[in-house]
Amino acid sequence: MSGARGSALGCVAALIFFALPARALTAAGELGEIRYSIFAPDWIWQQGEINILIVLENRGSLERAVAVRLLLPEASEDFKYSGETERSLRLRAGQLVRFALKGIEARGGRPLGSHEFSIRLSTGGRELSIAYRVRTIRGPLVSPGLWAIYLPMIIALSWCVLFILILPRYAVRGAWRTPRQAFSQGAGQGETGAE
Repeated sequence: MSGARGSALGCVAALIFFALPARALTAAGELGEIRYSIFAPDWIWQQGEINILIVLENRGSLERAVAVRLLLPEASEDFKYSGETERSLRLRAGQLVRFALKGIEARGGRPLGSHEFSIRLSTGGRELSIAYRVRTIRGPLVSPGLWAIYLPMIIALSWCVLFILILPRYAVRGAWRTPRQAFSQGAGQGETGAE
């Protein structure tokens, strides 16, 4: 038991030692009575979509209006925007709201590099700007949609090759026996042994 526990602790220690830091924007704090948390990836494949998750909570006793705005980078031709880039909300006292700014796509065929976004929160005359840097990297060689076609096809072809290699062994005469044949052969051998 102690050997298994020791190896499990060794595995956990190795995972902690080799763990990489989170590769994302994780910003949290308070703006007046509004508590915010923002989660977004800090890299994206070309032709991949960025989703920025924002969590807002009104910790005050009055209703508050909150405006969230995504400021686009200067090289905006590197991205395509099909979703909303700003949202205005009214939060009741104690209310928690989660939403995402979606539809931000890194275009393919553009130069790779880092791009500066900014997320601006404002409520009750106060304003906060959070810098958000995104790095674009080369897209996958095969799109995820094509993997849904290629992977089952590769598995099926692998099984076909395996059957082609193994089936000749079972194709010889007498390789396939029915249960009746097996019992009749066993009974025949028993009779010859009794004589």
